[in-house]
Amino acid sequence: MQLKDSSIFRNGGSFKRNVSFDKEDVHAAASKLYEERFTSFFPKQVLAGLKVVFYEHASVSRDIGPRILRALGAEVISIKRSDVFVAIDTEAINNTTELANWIFEHDADALVTTDGDGDRAMVVDEKGQIVQGDLLGILAAEYLHADSVSAPISCNTALEKCGKFKYIRRTRIGSPYVIESMYNAINEGKKRVVGFEANGGFMTATAITNPDTGQTMKALPTRDALLPILAFLSLCRKTGKTASELVETLPPRFTYSGLLRDFPVELAAEFLSPFKEKGFAEKLFHTYFGAVHAVDFTDGVRITFASDDIVHLRPSGNAPEFRCYTEASSKKRAVDNHRTAMEIVKEWKIKHTRH
Repeated sequence: MQLKDSSIFRNGGSFKRNVSFDKEDVHAAASKLYEERFTSFFPKQVLAGLKVVFYEHASVSRDIGPRILRALGAEVISIKRSDVFVAIDTEAINNTTELANWIFEHDADALVTTDGDGDRAMVVDEKGQIVQGDLLGILAAEYLHADSVSAPISCNTALEKCGKFKYIRRTRIGSPYVIESMYNAINEGKKRVVGFEANGGFMTATAITNPDTGQTMKALPTRDALLPILAFLSLCRKTGKTASELVETLPPRFTYSGLLRDFPVELAAEFLSPFKEKGFAEKLFHTYFGAVHAVDFTDGVRITFASDDIVHLRPSGNAPEFRCYTEASSKKRAVDNHRTAMEIVKEWKIKHTRH
């Protein structure tokens, strides 16, 4: 694609020589458009009556996020601003006690934040419990009345079990696959198409009109963190439920994940290859998890047992690591199953790397 001569960019995407512009003006214009995206879409004062703690740290959303929340009526308490980068992994929160204490200290209805570059959301409910990113995605999609939802195969099966969506598409792990799936849904005639990931990132591939305001929000088919936060909190107000009560409206499915480091891709491929043989998964796991109901190879190996427990094994896509995801009807069972599955993988690795 050829860019116009007036563009400040070369065809390859880099800046032309001697380009100058007012960065603050560009920033202000972009911020205004982003804020108006939400303040026009959601009902006025939709969050009135909610007290929300915004954990600022070093996130790029630490100023615009609270502004939007306040514009929609929430009382916002901004805390813990940092001039030093703070690594926030929304899928592996390691300061849960601290987050819960901030909720209790301020007697808040929720704590929210994003990761550093502002494309992954995190919500903590009024009881100090993390709202998992895929559950957040389900509830945001519900608020938006989505008719097609795309999500990675690793996301919570409450997506299917809740019965809220007509079309559900499972993909490989990674936002490019979710985006591709959303466009496939559009090509098949779906009108309110969204997607999300377990990390709290949320995407819209079609324009969506809010029936409560009549206002339309344009598509944004790239990860956004503030939309799922705002949709979740708005659904709390709309239903009259607390954050924890809203999560409890979903089927009780709990997930857990972790990884083994120093696990070369070649070794992972060797471990996973036999699962394509009929009966192998049953042979390896039956003693610990019972009968195998189904095996899915969308991304790695995802085994669903007759108990409805799930063990999902896959190599990392960008590091010599081996990941394991589990899902069960209780948090304890998901954690215990994860520990068992990881022990099986560890034992296999020791046996096959012993010289």
